[in-house]
Parts: sequence; structure tokens; C-alpha cells
Amino acid sequence: MANRMFKALASRVVSRFIGAVLQALSFFLIARAVGATEFGWFAQGMACGYVGAAIASLGLSNRVLTVNGQSDPGATAGKFFAARTFSIPVGVGFAVLVALIFGLPWTAVVLLGLAVALFDHYTDFLQAALAGLTRDTKAVVVIMAQRLLPFVALIGALVINPDYLLWAFAGGTIAGIGVGVVLVASSVRWARSAGALFDDKAVGFWFSGIASSLPQLQPAIAGAVLGPAVAGVYAVAVRVTSPLSIVPIGIQTILVPRISTANAERVRLVTKQALIVSAVYAALLAVLAFPLGWAADIALGEGFDHIVSLVAAFTVMSGAAAIAQVSYGRLIARHRAGLGAAIVIITTLVNLGFLWVIGDFAGAGWLWTVPLIGSVLGITAFTIADIRTSGPKASGEHAVTAKAGAPLG
Repeated sequence: MANRMFKALASRVVSRFIGAVLQALSFFLIARAVGATEFGWFAQGMACGYVGAAIASLGLSNRVLTVNGQSDPGATAGKFFAARTFSIPVGVGFAVLVALIFGLPWTAVVLLGLAVALFDHYTDFLQAALAGLTRDTKAVVVIMAQRLLPFVALIGALVINPDYLLWAFAGGTIAGIGVGVVLVASSVRWARSAGALFDDKAVGFWFSGIASSLPQLQPAIAGAVLGPAVAGVYAVAVRVTSPLSIVPIGIQTILVPRISTANAERVRLVTKQALIVSAVYAALLAVLAFPLGWAADIALGEGFDHIVSLVAAFTVMSGAAAIAQVSYGRLIARHRAGLGAAIVIITTLVNLGFLWVIGDFAGAGWLWTVPLIGSVLGITAFTIADIRTSGPKASGEHAVTAKAGAPLG
């Protein structure tokens, strides 16, 4: 069982890492081609698109990870698949509303950012559905298609006509959706008796999905306070460090399906393994933070001020997120996604407020403090919530978790 867990984790983490590297390269090429200001508008459009999609998606990207614990996983996943597909137009409406709130101009660059985010969010659900059904190979295929096809389209545009760079990227994103839809449709069952779409857990998962999208607003807030050029630099720092967040995401994606129906001993074992991996990863990233920042500065060239400190800070944050995601995954597996959502919402809102204050009063040179504050808040809140909700039957689990996590606190 442990070997299967590590093999599944390795395949998912490797594929998502490769996919994230392709995405980071894509955004790097786009940023260099269009400049910090134009990329800032694109990033702000994407921020609004992700939030709009999350509001409309009913939290199904997280909820579908738990279908393996249902009496008929295939039928339940089929119902979620249909609901998420029909929610896409609603997501468009919410994305437009968020963009209006931030006062974004209705340029082609902003609209393409909205579209790319909406498409990408839907593909995230498709791969999560396959992960929830433990169709690990198919999930890997979707992950690779989601990142490889837009990258190939982008390279083609750079060679043929760079003026259509963003259009090509959006087209490649749509092609990735096609691959995911085919694989999910062949893996689910269509049954009227699949269970209710809305139950006592639905609201918690919905808020969890919305909460997970709130950090996407950071470039939009940076742009609102300091202008699109700073938003572009901030977004580039987030995107070029995105491959580093794959280990935390992979840990949660593998962890939740495997402990949602496990006994206490199995939960303790898998949790300990995940915490060890997370601790080692966090220490490694802390050492590499500034070297990665200097490398990004050299690669991007002029026009991207403060990129070194921002890349270093987001690198450290990725390591901290690996630790926090273990506790968050355990909450989801216990169907306490609502509590996890509340934690994410509160800590993210505090962090977004901190971003606004720092940007307004201290300036762009101090934005590196924002991800570090978020890291401390996240680890502290999720660890406390995990311990308090484990229950009396899991007292042994508390001991293992506390012991493994103590050096990290």
C-alpha cells in the first residue's frame, strides 16, 4: 500500500512539475514578448477569471477528490462532471463582474486573460475527477495536455507571427480541455441514482473552492495599488516559481483519496510519510530561494524591478505550503472542507489586506514580505485546525503528526 502511494505520488508530482515548468516557460516567454505592463493587464484578467470560475464551480474540484469513498464513485463523478460543465457560462458572468469591480479595461489582452483562466480552471477539475477515481495514468495525461498544448501553440506563434501570441496560447488551452473531456467521459458512469449534488457538505466544498482562488487576486490588487507594471512583475514572480508548488499540490491530491476511507493506522502512516516529504522539501527551497531569484532577474532582463526578492519570497512560501497542505488535505478527507475554506479565506483576506497596505504605504520594494506573512499564517492555522478536528479516536494520530511536524513549527 505504501509503495503504491509513493508511486502514485511520484508520477503525479513529476507530471505536474513538468507541466508547471511548461506553464512557467510559457508565461516567461509571454512576459518577455509583451513587457511587464502588458503582462500585468493579462495577469489581472486571469486573476478575475480564476475567481469567477471558482465561484461558479461549486467547489467540485475538491469535492470530486473524495468520490472514491462513495458507494458508486463512477456515477457520483459523472454527476459532478455534468454540473461542472454546465457551470462554465455562469463562471464567465462572475469573471466579468470581478473585472468590473477592479475597473479593468475591456482590451483584448484582459479578455484573453479571463478566457485562459476559465479554461484552465475547468481542466483542473477534469484531472481532479480522474485523480478522485484513482485513474492516475489518465490524470497524468490530462495534466500534460493542459500544459504542453498551450506551450506548443505559443512556440508556433513566436515562430510564425508573434502578434497572435496570446491568441495561440488560449487556443492551446482549449485543446487541452478536449483531451480531458474525452478521458473523463470514458471513466464515469451516468446514473440518476448517483446521489444528491447538494448535500450538507456541498457548501463547505464550495467555499473551499472560492477560498483557494482568492490568492489569484494578488496581481489584481498589486495592479490596483501600484499599476499594471508592478502587477506584471508580481505575476511573473508567482508564475516562474509555480513549478515549486507542485509538490504541495501533489501531496494533497494523492493524500485525500487514500485517507478518506482508511483506518486510523493507515491514516497515521500516510500522514507521517507526507510530513517527512514536506519538511525536506521546505528546507531545500529555503536554501535555493535567492539563487533562483538571481537567475530569474538575469533571464528576464530589464524592466522587472524587485523580481529577485519576490521570487525568493515565493520560493520559501512554496516550501511552507507543502507543510500546510498536509493538514488541509486531512481536513478535506474528513469532509471538513468548510473549515479549511474558512481558514484559507481568513488568512488570504488578511494577506490581501497586507498587500494593499504595503503597496500603498511602503511601495513595491517591500512586496516580498507578503508571501512570507501568508506562509506563517497558513501553517499555524491549518496545524491547529487539524489537531482540534482529529477526534478522540485519533489520539495516536495526534502524537505522530505533532512529532513529525514539531521541527517545522
